[in-house]
Parts: sequence; C-alpha cells; structure tokens
Amino acid sequence: MSNPNQILPFATGVGANVVPPTTYAQESYLQQGFQDGILDPNDLNTVLRQASFSSAMIAQFTADYGPNAVNDDGNLPNYEANFVAALHDLFVGIPDVLDLGTANSIVVNPEPPATSYAVPMELIIKPLFTNILVGGGTGATVINVSGLGIRPLIIPDGSQLLPGDIVAGGKILVSYEATSNSFMLLSQRGTAAKQNQIIHWGQDFSLTANQVVFTTDAAVTSYLTPTYFAVYVANNNTSTTGCTLNANGLGNVPITRGSSGALSVGDLVAGTVAWFAYDGTEAQLLNPQTWGNNTSGAPADWNDITGQLKPYWLTVNSASISATPSSPTAGDSYLLPPSPTGAWAGNGGKLAQWIGTAWVYRNYPAGSLVSASDTQTFYQNIGSATWQEVVVPTPGRLYFFGQL
Repeated sequence: MSNPNQILPFATGVGANVVPPTTYAQESYLQQGFQDGILDPNDLNTVLRQASFSSAMIAQFTADYGPNAVNDDGNLPNYEANFVAALHDLFVGIPDVLDLGTANSIVVNPEPPATSYAVPMELIIKPLFTNILVGGGTGATVINVSGLGIRPLIIPDGSQLLPGDIVAGGKILVSYEATSNSFMLLSQRGTAAKQNQIIHWGQDFSLTANQVVFTTDAAVTSYLTPTYFAVYVANNNTSTTGCTLNANGLGNVPITRGSSGALSVGDLVAGTVAWFAYDGTEAQLLNPQTWGNNTSGAPADWNDITGQLKPYWLTVNSASISATPSSPTAGDSYLLPPSPTGAWAGNGGKLAQWIGTAWVYRNYPAGSLVSASDTQTFYQNIGSATWQEVVVPTPGRLYFFGQL
C-alpha cells in the first residue's frame, strides 16, 4: 500500500463545471490572464483543475515511491525531500525508506512491499534512533523489512555494530547477504575511532626509573584489550623486572617483552618513544631499545649474534679467511669456509663473531644473504650451511632480508 496523499485534484467528477478542452485551448486568457469584470466559473474551474491535476500527480508519485505520506500541511521542505527520495527510489533502484522502529530495532516498509529476504535487497534507511549499548559492549541491531521477520545488522567483517554506528536522522545503506542471513552496513559508520583502534600519545612524567607514568586523551578510561600507547620516556630502565606503566591514573601494569618476558636493562631509554600494547594483563614493549656497543649497562649480548635480537641484514668482515685472526676487535664477524682452522675448526659454514672474550657462532637458515666488506661480494646460504656467491647489481641499492 502506498503512503497517504492529501494533495488532491480539483473538479474531476462527472459533469464538472469546466470548459471543454477544445474550447479551453482557444481562450484568450491563456495568454493574457483574466481581465477586469465578471469571471466565468467554468473558466476558473478549468484552470484550477488543470493546475491541481498536475500537482496531485506529482504528489501521488511522491507518496507511491517515497518514504513518507504527502500531507497538506504547508511543509514544503519535507515535501521536496520526499519527492527527491521518490525519484531516487525509481531511478536509482534502491528504496529510500523511513525507520518506524525503536533503538537497535529498525522497522521499514518499502513500496512495493518486499515478499522475501533475497539477494539483491538494498535499502537506504533514515534511522529514528541512534543504536545504543547492549550486552557484550556492542550496539547489536536488527532490521525487519515488510514484516518478514528480524535479521541482524552487522558490519562486513561479521562483527556486531558498536554503539553510535547508526546516527538518528542520518542515512545508512544496508544490503542483504544470504549466506549469513543478515544485513550488512555498507555506509560509513557513525562512530569515531575507538580506544583500541588508535595509538594514544603521552609524555612520561615519572621521576623514578622503571616507571612510565603519563596522561593521554580522554578516550582512555580503562585498560581495554588491546590498547596502544606511544610514550616519550623520561628515564632509562635499570631493572629487568618490576617495570610498570600507568596511563591516566588507571593503575600500574607490568611492562614486558611479551608473554611475561623480562626486559633487558636499557630497553627503555630517556628521550626515545616507546610503543606499548596492553594485552589484558601487561603492557608489551614492541620496540625495545638498548644501550649499545658495550657501554655501561648494555645487555651482555649486544654484540653477540647468538642473542635475542634478529638482524635483518648482516655484513661480515670477510668470507674468504680460513684461519682465526690474531687480534680481532669486539663485533668482528666472519663467514666461515667449509674447513676453517684454529679456534674456528669444526664450525665450517657458520657465522663467527668475536664478542671481546670469545668467538660465538650462528647457523643462518637457508636463503639468508650476507655481504663481505673486504671484497664487496655477496653470499647466499643455499642449504646445509653451504654458501654460494651471488651477483647483486648496484650494491647498496637493493636490499635483501634473511629472517633468523
């Protein structure tokens, strides 16, 4: 059933007191308008009927294809909006309808009525209410079209809406999806970015080492999983355990390297920006820093290729020396040939590094690439600790990465 229309034609009954069309077409007042004197009612009725006939047709079209009734209430902006919606409905093919439901429950009655939920079914809806919080911290919302029964309204990844994704008085585009038997919200969501969708900036104002205390934007009102923080650190950490983060006065949470892993001394460095991810229990430090080159407090494995850090690129001093150097410098590294001698004996095919007091060794996986600084040549591990020289055009311009 179409919407009601109160804009009606005039003098359409049988025997209406109007001028015949052939006579009306010859009347002089069509060009000159009515002159002073006595006005023939038949002529006036004809003019009114023709004007009202056309306006009533436009109004009926608006009622039939638009989202609302057409009322004789003098509300011209509303009439115009309904007329534009009716044109959109007819020519674009997507019904523009008004929500008649409640918060989190959209009810629409497009014209002509839908007879089943099937693809394609797309609707432009003007919601009456902003969706609100329900169980689970979401704005779970349903749609009922033409009384066919409720169907969930979700976002394309299958998740429920968040509170505020639908804004009262706005317009949303939804599309029925048969596989999930639900409607997907295709238009822009009304919510701003959520606490766990952005990185929150803060500056550490703690005066004590091993504590990171800061304030950030008002969006962070609790520790949600996940929440990301970028913090300008005030103090170096001097302990591997017991380091804590406190955002917006919400309380201390431990800082770790992930899965409760201990920090290394110097992972937090004053004047650098630390990036944390709260995982529900602890603040994982995603970019641990170091005090390098064996300076005071540096991790023991800073110059040790057997340590935790995984370099993406490695240049060795040489890949052609078989005998152990007599006076190595801490950090010197070598790609060992198949049968090295001296202290390197038995470690063919490995990478060796001098850490100041001893040689340490690393087996690099197949596919790894290293360069030799003495010859500016490149070698790739082709399996079983076997290295093969490779030709790399324009050395230094191409980057190869080997994951340890």
